[in-house]
Amino acid sequence: MNNVFAIGPVHAMSSASASALASSLWSEDDGCIAWLDGQADRSVVYLSLGSLAVISQEQFTEFLSGIVATGYLFLWVLRSDMVEASQDVVLQEAVMAAGNGKARIVAWAPQRDVLRRRAVGCFLTHAGWNSAPASMLPSSTSTAAGDVCGR
Repeated sequence: MNNVFAIGPVHAMSSASASALASSLWSEDDGCIAWLDGQADRSVVYLSLGSLAVISQEQFTEFLSGIVATGYLFLWVLRSDMVEASQDVVLQEAVMAAGNGKARIVAWAPQRDVLRRRAVGCFLTHAGWNSAPASMLPSSTSTAAGDVCGR
């Protein structure tokens, strides 16, 4: 058993700042960190489907209905180009209305910092390269077109 190595959660072991480790082409909105810090432990579902995934309007509606039905607070990374044939403002308004005060929407989040927060109790991810190893939270995966399964 000398050749067994424990992996993850990578974010908890890193001594470098999250901004120094950022490898995204998207600009991070770190305003969600203060919002997370104001929530109870393990009370927030974090949804991030990656930097390349594009989902249909129907998939968006199903994700939104499902997360709202849980009754949990949620932080959703909703890029402006993520939902086919939709306008960013319309999507954000739909989420905020459906979330009834329980939603926080960002175009891109500092994921390592988000996953370090005690408020995050569940992570809905596309299980991509940066998501899977970074989290040891209870997670649910949804592969969409993009960096995981392609088209």
